[in-house]
Amino acid sequence: MASQYEIIDLIGRENFLKLARKKSGQRIYIHARLTEQSELVQLLGWEMAKVISAELGGEVVHISRDEVIRQRNWLITALRVGGYSIGELSQRFGLRERTVRMITQNVSDDEREFLSQLFEKAQKSRNGDAVVKNQIDIFEKEKL
Repeated sequence: MASQYEIIDLIGRENFLKLARKKSGQRIYIHARLTEQSELVQLLGWEMAKVISAELGGEVVHISRDEVIRQRNWLITALRVGGYSIGELSQRFGLRERTVRMITQNVSDDEREFLSQLFEKAQKSRNGDAVVKNQIDIFEKEKL
C-alpha cells in the first residue's frame, strides 16, 4: 500500500489537500488507466491524476485525516489569536466549544506572536479579509 507521503511528493501539498478534503479517512484505488470520468481526474485535474497514476497505478492508498485536521486546527488557532471568540469558532467549524478550547489552549508564546503578526498582516492587506473568509468558507462547506 502506497503512503500519502508518496502522493505529496508527487503532486505537492496543496493538491494533496484537495484530495484529502474529499477523501480523508478513506482508502482509494489508484487506477492505472484514467478516463475523463475517473475520480482522480475529477478531483485533481487530468495532469495531476496522470502523475499519480503513472507512479502508483494499481495500488491502494489510505488518505489520512491528519493533514486536513492539522490545517483546520491551525486555522482555528490563528483565528482565535486574531480575536475570534470560542463561540464564533465553534459555530463556524461545527465543533463543540470544548473542542475549540482544547485546540487553542496549548499555543506557545512564539506561535501566538507569529500568528498574531500573520493575522494583522492579512487584515492590513487589501484582500486579507477575503483570504481569511475564503479559508473559513472552505472548512464550513466541508465541516472537517
